[in-house]
Amino acid sequence: EELHKLIHAELFGYMCKTRDLFVFMATTGLRHCDSQLFDPSWETPEQVLEFIQRKTGGKAYPPLYGIAKTILERYGGIPPVITNQKFNEHLKELFKELNMDRSIAVQSVRAKQVSRVVRPLYEVISSHAARRTFITICLQKGMPLQDVMKMSGHSDYRGIKPYIRITRQHLRIIADKWDI
Repeated sequence: EELHKLIHAELFGYMCKTRDLFVFMATTGLRHCDSQLFDPSWETPEQVLEFIQRKTGGKAYPPLYGIAKTILERYGGIPPVITNQKFNEHLKELFKELNMDRSIAVQSVRAKQVSRVVRPLYEVISSHAARRTFITICLQKGMPLQDVMKMSGHSDYRGIKPYIRITRQHLRIIADKWDI
């Protein structure tokens, strides 16, 4: 729902570039650093990107959906280039502008004490949320975990586990399939 709101928002200037980069990352699963190194040679005839991730050195094979292709076309074949620091600042501003303020529980550890604070989404949004969004949506749409791992470049379950967000609505849909 929030991704659709972003995609259809009428934006201009840096807000449009910020939105487009976030949507590109959320529909391909690329990390910010990989999106900034994007090369059109990564595109395969099967409409899949194939590249070596900067952070891990592992290969990733995310699909290239229509919205991501449209964004690439809009920017001459590469996604918008924005430093990670500026991108994160602009994301917070963009999400606040669009009233994306659902509550997010944030956990922090200081001096061996764990505290939990609830903040609006626009205060905690960052580039990394795009990758989590990609993985979550893929899993919610029923893609097998091993395929999502291949697309996102994860080589083991421990690496992908922190990205998995399962909503109560999703659990209800799954449970309804097994109604006894």
